[in-house]
Amino acid sequence: MATDVKLELIRKLAGAGLPVIEATAFVSPKWVPRMADHKEVLSTILAEMPDGPNFPVRNPLKYSSFGVSFMALFLIVRHL
Repeated sequence: MATDVKLELIRKLAGAGLPVIEATAFVSPKWVPRMADHKEVLSTILAEMPDGPNFPVRNPLKYSSFGVSFMALFLIVRHL
């Protein structure tokens, strides 16, 4: 999905009054190329709606919080 389409979808969801919208995920573009625009999506939405809905993100990597107030972290437990 193109970045502008993602942004428009998020805008419409916010316009519908949703209080929480998971806008993106901080994942490696090497593994998930469709999410390579995560910084652009989040920075655009946060600039447009600083007092809008909460925008949690998934963060399986060690990226900075990028102005996000809530993150969903992945934990993988393996029995060796």
